[in-house]
Amino acid sequence: MPTTVAAEPVTTGTHALPDETDYHALNAMLNLYDADGKIQFDKDREAAHQYFREHVNQNTVFFHDIDEKLDYLIQQNYYEREVLDQYSRNFVKTLLDRAYAKKFRFPTAFTVLAAVLLLVWIASFFVPPGAYKKDATGSPTTRSWCASASARIPGAVPARGSTRSPASGTCAASKTAS
Repeated sequence: MPTTVAAEPVTTGTHALPDETDYHALNAMLNLYDADGKIQFDKDREAAHQYFREHVNQNTVFFHDIDEKLDYLIQQNYYEREVLDQYSRNFVKTLLDRAYAKKFRFPTAFTVLAAVLLLVWIASFFVPPGAYKKDATGSPTTRSWCASASARIPGAVPARGSTRSPASGTCAASKTAS
């Protein structure tokens, strides 16, 4: 069994308050055991909290109203005045109020990845497998896709412009006009 070492703060960052451990040290403590020999999973959450206090909160700009916010965004070249001038400030304010009323927050990257993976998996049940015919160089030829012979899906319809021979399982491009 590995030697158990109680974790101690490694360093205090330039932005951390005195007697506070900066987020780098807290994150590193995740890899160390505590006095009871357990991994300190809570240090990861503390590191994220400390990062927000040291960096994000200090660089966040707050506004008293939407006009002040829009003027700041134009001044900092996030928005173009020419685009915003095409609309009345009242319209822009109403639009922003409607957007903020939805209280939408982007999910984590893991959630988005899992959702995309799930959608691709579901699509694999509806999109029949197939192949393109290849030319002499190995590149696929235009309008040559057809369902593959290994795709014995009952009721599957071959791609438009190609036919599948059930006996041989090969695809033959038909010369039908589109």
